[in-house]
Amino acid sequence: MKVDFTKIKLVDIEGKELPGATYHKTIANILYQNTELLDLVEVAMKINKGEEVEISKEQLLEIKRLVNLKQSGVFSFARKTTNDFIDSLLEKSSTE
Repeated sequence: MKVDFTKIKLVDIEGKELPGATYHKTIANILYQNTELLDLVEVAMKINKGEEVEISKEQLLEIKRLVNLKQSGVFSFARKTTNDFIDSLLEKSSTE
């Protein structure tokens, strides 16, 4: 499936989008530095550039796992946003 990680929008507690957030770059760095899957290194580089990427369900689950690691340094609100984004993609793919 094609995924555009720039569509993940971080919001504050009141639901206002955080200005200047480039969260896709954070995801790219987490993947680049922590993945054991060689194919995700190339995906990380594309995500970092803001490109849409073609990824599998397994790769999405790996991204979710890596973002949720304590060592990722991602705050809980951003982890929840990522989990919700990935879960919605997985749900959508299962109904297609």
